[in-house]
Amino acid sequence: MLEALQAGTGPEGYGYLWWTMEVPGPEGAPLQVHLANGWGSQFILIFPALDLVVVTTGGNQENGKHLAIGGVLVRELLPGVGHRPA
Repeated sequence: MLEALQAGTGPEGYGYLWWTMEVPGPEGAPLQVHLANGWGSQFILIFPALDLVVVTTGGNQENGKHLAIGGVLVRELLPGVGHRPA
């Protein structure tokens, strides 16, 4: 798993069926996320800094809203979850 998550390159790296990118985290700080993307809003998101895994399911393949869950997570979920103490 660690090899798969490190395989991607660039700001939105991709490797072994996983995307690695940054999203706005709590208080607007960049937050690394590892993302597996399935059909119709099926996602697995891993936020290592927050010790958080989010899994979504959905049937949005026909209505153009398959990526809308990303905005909901950034806008609604992540502000309520703080960084773990070091």
